[in-house]
Amino acid sequence: MQRINLYPSPLTPLVNDGTGDITHGDYDVAIDNLEAGTYVFVADIQNSGTQTGINVMLFDSGWNPLFSSDKIGHVQTTFTFKKPDRVRIRAFQNGVTISNVIVERADTYALTSGGGASELLHRRHRAVLSLRVEADINSGYLYLGGFLGRLGAGRGTFQTVYFRKGA
Repeated sequence: MQRINLYPSPLTPLVNDGTGDITHGDYDVAIDNLEAGTYVFVADIQNSGTQTGINVMLFDSGWNPLFSSDKIGHVQTTFTFKKPDRVRIRAFQNGVTISNVIVERADTYALTSGGGASELLHRRHRAVLSLRVEADINSGYLYLGGFLGRLGAGRGTFQTVYFRKGA
């Protein structure tokens, strides 16, 4: 599955600089039309203000809190919708900057962020890895070759040869 960050502008930080009105959503970003399922929220939080307390909050369409954090730095959580809904991300207090935001389906996020060992390590489907390395220091020759695949299902072979420059 392909990873898709659902956050509308991942390169633009969400900043609460105190010049807007929090009751009118000036420090919110909403992501509409999320399908039922589990999602991952990941972000980096900075707070240049002197206040302590909640820095970031997530709400659903009924303004029910999904997540809140007073942490500075990297935060990560999951939330689940039983039916299609929206998520609203809020920089909760003056001086808070939320950057590097990722909102994506949990199943695609787990595939690329260490969400478990591969089938090869679990020995599922009788996976086989064979690797051969040969090297000759004097001539600068290096050979890498082998195969990776399942028994009875064909094998993907690879072979690479490196020569030292001028050899």
